[in-house]
Amino acid sequence: MALGKCGKRSSLHIDRDPIAWLSPGNPFNPASRDKARIPITTAGLGKKETQPDLIASVHNHVLAIHDLIDAVDNDRVPLCDARQGAVTVEMICGAFESHRQGGAAVSYPLDQRENPFSKLDQ
Repeated sequence: MALGKCGKRSSLHIDRDPIAWLSPGNPFNPASRDKARIPITTAGLGKKETQPDLIASVHNHVLAIHDLIDAVDNDRVPLCDARQGAVTVEMICGAFESHRQGGAAVSYPLDQRENPFSKLDQ
């Protein structure tokens, strides 16, 4: 959740094209969203994408591979390292575990370390 231009609550959504959207209004009350989603592009908020090749390299994971190669060549940590990747996977597994438990709150970091999909029949 983020604050919109007028201090009102808004939400951000990651998508494919454009890469992200800003949705003005309270994310917990869809009826309050009377304005259209605003695209977020490399050119700015509400502007047409000016670097479609860059966006394609993000979607096709080319940019991440180039960053990894550059990190190895220059002895630096990649922009998204193993720790950040592990945290992301754990967050997603937490959402799946909550769903498996009927929407229950789950602790984070997760108490149960196994794959929540392996427990779907339980």
